[in-house]
Amino acid sequence: VNYNFHPLAVEDTIEQAPSKADRYGPHYFTTIEGLCLAAKADESQPVRVGGYHVAVFCAGPPLLDTVITIAQEDRSFAEDWPHAPVETEKDGATVAPPTAPLQV
Repeated sequence: VNYNFHPLAVEDTIEQAPSKADRYGPHYFTTIEGLCLAAKADESQPVRVGGYHVAVFCAGPPLLDTVITIAQEDRSFAEDWPHAPVETEKDGATVAPPTAPLQV
């Protein structure tokens, strides 16, 4: 199957472009940046959050009958949210950073 994705849409997926929606000829493309709950708060720890990036391709014609999604960890999350307490994986184990309040 050949979907002929537009090169700019592929580049936006690889480079994790900010949230946006575009139409490239008969194809639709959108990217979404989001936050997700990594761990609930309890009496000893604040809420932990993580970032993700989703790219959505809707392919056509003759019908817009194919949707392809690509979900990835947001590579720029730590840079965009420097004070967010984030859990990361290191050598297969979950490592929580020192606690800090999330300032939004």
